[in-house]
Amino acid sequence: MTWDDAQTRNHVTRVEALIAALDALPHDAARARATETVEALVDLYGECLARIMDRLAGHPDAAALTEDLAGDELLDHLLLVHDLHPQPPEQRIRRALEEAGNGARLLSLESGTARIELPATGGCGSGTAAAATAVEAAVRRLAPEVDRVETVSVAAPAPTQPLIPVDALLSGLRTADGAPQQVGAG
Repeated sequence: MTWDDAQTRNHVTRVEALIAALDALPHDAARARATETVEALVDLYGECLARIMDRLAGHPDAAALTEDLAGDELLDHLLLVHDLHPQPPEQRIRRALEEAGNGARLLSLESGTARIELPATGGCGSGTAAAATAVEAAVRRLAPEVDRVETVSVAAPAPTQPLIPVDALLSGLRTADGAPQQVGAG
């Protein structure tokens, strides 16, 4: 049975609700046993996934296969949950920034803090705030191990003026009406 992305998201939401409901169980022993059971299943499936990833590592197309696995939203998150993701956080952050599509770039990732450069949008700043929020959400989705996202807004550089404008160079070579003057004709 293969679910489409919508079915998968619905199932993830259902599982999250079921796990959250464990806290509402009236008996401490039942709550503890149910939580322990869920944790044991997650650990078991994590071990199975780790063995799959180990086997893939020896495959001649390992890089392409692991990238393909990481490209699937559900598998991507599962690999993250079990600390098995084939891409380092920096690569996933850059992918998140590309997906956000606002010209942001990763400046650094140190001690769990990602510093992101955002191009200034001009105006009152609400565009920059919205871009920062979108970037942070994208980074947290693909690199949840990042503790903090700092955005730095950078204004676009002003266009440079030529040292000598072309019009100044040609001013002596034009007639009074602006038409090019014939040079060397005589």
